[in-house]
Amino acid sequence: MVSLWGVLSIWLATLSVVNAKYIVPGAWWYDTDGHYISAHGGSITTDHTGKFWWFGEYLYQNRTNVTGGVLAYSSDDLATWKYEGLALSPVEARKEYVMWWHVDNFTRNMLLQGLATSSSIGGPYTFVNATASPSTTSEDIGLFTDYKTGKSYVLYNTGPGADGGDVFLHALNEDKTEVEETALRACFYDLGTPFVVQTDESYYAILSHKTDYRHNSSVAFRPDEINGTYSQPFQIAPRGWKSYNSQAGASLRIVGTKQTTYLYLGDRWDQNTPWESRYVWLPMVIDDKKKTLDLAWNDVYDLNVKTGQWKAVQGTTYWANKGTLSGIDTKREANYLESGEMVIGINGDDNTLTSTGIEGTGKPQWVAFWYENIDDSEFGDNPGGTSDRKGSEWQIKRISSVTVNGDTSNVHSLYQHDTAKGLVLSSPLLLTLKKGKNNSIKIGGLSNGFDTEGARNPNKIIEVNAILHGLIHVEPVALDIPEIQGSLEEIAKDKCRRAAEMIKGPVIVEDSALEFHAMNGLPGPYIKYFLESLGNDGLNKLLYAYSDKSAEAVCTFAFSAGPEMDPLVFQGRLKGKIVPARGPPIFGWEPIFEHQGETLAEMAHEKKNKLSHRYQALFKFQEWLAQAENRSLLSEGDPL
Repeated sequence: MVSLWGVLSIWLATLSVVNAKYIVPGAWWYDTDGHYISAHGGSITTDHTGKFWWFGEYLYQNRTNVTGGVLAYSSDDLATWKYEGLALSPVEARKEYVMWWHVDNFTRNMLLQGLATSSSIGGPYTFVNATASPSTTSEDIGLFTDYKTGKSYVLYNTGPGADGGDVFLHALNEDKTEVEETALRACFYDLGTPFVVQTDESYYAILSHKTDYRHNSSVAFRPDEINGTYSQPFQIAPRGWKSYNSQAGASLRIVGTKQTTYLYLGDRWDQNTPWESRYVWLPMVIDDKKKTLDLAWNDVYDLNVKTGQWKAVQGTTYWANKGTLSGIDTKREANYLESGEMVIGINGDDNTLTSTGIEGTGKPQWVAFWYENIDDSEFGDNPGGTSDRKGSEWQIKRISSVTVNGDTSNVHSLYQHDTAKGLVLSSPLLLTLKKGKNNSIKIGGLSNGFDTEGARNPNKIIEVNAILHGLIHVEPVALDIPEIQGSLEEIAKDKCRRAAEMIKGPVIVEDSALEFHAMNGLPGPYIKYFLESLGNDGLNKLLYAYSDKSAEAVCTFAFSAGPEMDPLVFQGRLKGKIVPARGPPIFGWEPIFEHQGETLAEMAHEKKNKLSHRYQALFKFQEWLAQAENRSLLSEGDPL
């Protein structure tokens, strides 16, 4: 299932994934090593050289209730980010850097404020304490330093209770390590994620409604003084657009040589798969005379951090009603579109839309897909709001398949979060089109995980398809399949057999294991549960009492062409040893598994994809696929 479709807009911005110089709200953002950036609910500060530092929450794949700590990234331009490691939203202090954050467990009943310090901005940070706030319980937390007075404040919204929903502003001491006094207590209508924007003439406090992962309309309050009287709340984006499907998180003030720009740093949370959440950074247009603040949406924009100037990147628009429909012939009048019509009913591989005559550069370029997804029925911003008044299967997110020039070996997943009736939003993809005007883009539908949980680690899918070199293309589908106890082969075959029955077609299932020789092969196939409970640091400590640190990484793929075929197993093994974590924690336990002096997390993609346990298993699968009789059986979809 996919949403309704209206406009297909092509942005002719030539760039690469790693060296992108544009800011693209809602896209997949990657660091300079090619890994997906995981810094959710974070903030940005600068060091003494003017370099930007981004700190945010690392979310593990398949760990919806546990955070992986705080990751740090650095950048000179706010578009190209380098991974700096696991640190533990910072503000400047006199002699050291101080980090405050919201401390909680997955049941959300701790409601504390954490403090850590470091002599260097990139860390590592030393944990100091986790304490209750001076006034009451504490949920979402923000930090603010008044650039005129130099005074710093911590602000937070309260948790459940009689005073739930209030916002407190506490002044910090000179070292930013303790609260001095309560500067303000405001009854802010049960709002959260507070942060403050300061201009030369005013202040703006921005908060969002408490609707968990459902996006809502953020609002702003304006006082003349930080501890003064605040205005009535006003929305910062067009009504119904839910802050362009984002939650307010933090802001950044960029003082350039030609103008000062204020950036809204929002998160586009994903309810079913939070590790796939994305970032929505937008310029804020502030008029102190009119006392207004508005978010400026841009599909792609260019920001010069030296001058402070920004501009939208212009593209060419291609209308959906001019495309070719297959399996459907449904166009509806839409008076809010320039074309006057919207294409609806795109679903799977049988009901598709193909737009042709699209101009390309021969290099990667951004494509903005404009759509309408009216599943949510505009359920509102209140915590008890519901989109479902008649038992329908509404969805917060739908996913489309996108193929370029008929290349079915490389199918792209396009996420479309909910909009509302009559509102059209965009979702970006980075695509490589041939140079010239003879390109086509085909749009179909993919499962969003509910209609499966739509879950996947994007880095893992990229890695698998890179190793397979286009021999076949793997698309993720998350299924709720209980895991049996048994050997690696038995577990993989059982999962594959069940998945093939559910999918009614070809399926490949992966199961990874990590075997400690000193522990006779444990954790083995149960590594996922060990990792969830202990984390990488705890896994490393399991071997403290043993001199033998050797281990083996195991990857087992099971393949079936359909429900009638007994699954085939392809297994790869890589020898190494367990060490303290090094490298970005993108793939679970890979930061603690070292092979020939490098952890798997530290390895360059090209090197890793030629020797890893996953590569060895997929290489065996490739050899099997290379046999003509096997390829034909797969392509025809006949059971073996």
